[in-house]
Amino acid sequence: MRDKIIGSVLIFCLFLSGCATYGPTKYTTDVFNDYHAEENGLSIRFGPIVDKKESLGYLKLPPARYDLLPVFITIVNKSEAIKKIDTDASYLTDNSNQVKYESLSVEKTVKMLQSSGWIPATLFGFTGSVITSSIEEGKDDNLYGKAFKPRIINPGKSGEGVFFFRVPKGDILNREFNLYLVVENLSNNSIEKVRIPFKTR
Repeated sequence: MRDKIIGSVLIFCLFLSGCATYGPTKYTTDVFNDYHAEENGLSIRFGPIVDKKESLGYLKLPPARYDLLPVFITIVNKSEAIKKIDTDASYLTDNSNQVKYESLSVEKTVKMLQSSGWIPATLFGFTGSVITSSIEEGKDDNLYGKAFKPRIINPGKSGEGVFFFRVPKGDILNREFNLYLVVENLSNNSIEKVRIPFKTR
């Protein structure tokens, strides 16, 4: 009897996934290379994730519905020094540098989304019609997998992934920002700060 119940549940879940109005869209990281900068031996390419199809397809999150601006960043270390990207200390500002928007860890991002009414993904949960990964309290496999890594980048190596910035949802679209990346040079223990202006669509 137990095996029949489990089998019925699995068939029902497969039926639901088959009736989805659309399937998950696969995106390569190339679509997030809107901006490029070369500074302090680092080659930096990045793009804010605000397009509906890109946000749902890549992050399983509807864009501009929450106080969150995800930014996909690729960093290549072309210097001879070991660089550590301080994802916690990096931040955004508005165009006038008057307002600062903090970078959130994945744990803080998930908890902030939950407090804003986001329904966490479960093993058989859905975001829209897309089956997503399992979740624990304060954790989400999908967002963890997309977060920037590794933080320590050796010469000739690279890191890539998403930075999550807390930005009021009304201030996300069609706005000008400054991205400030805080980088620690582990070869001489100095702190470097890279500023790159950008605009959301």
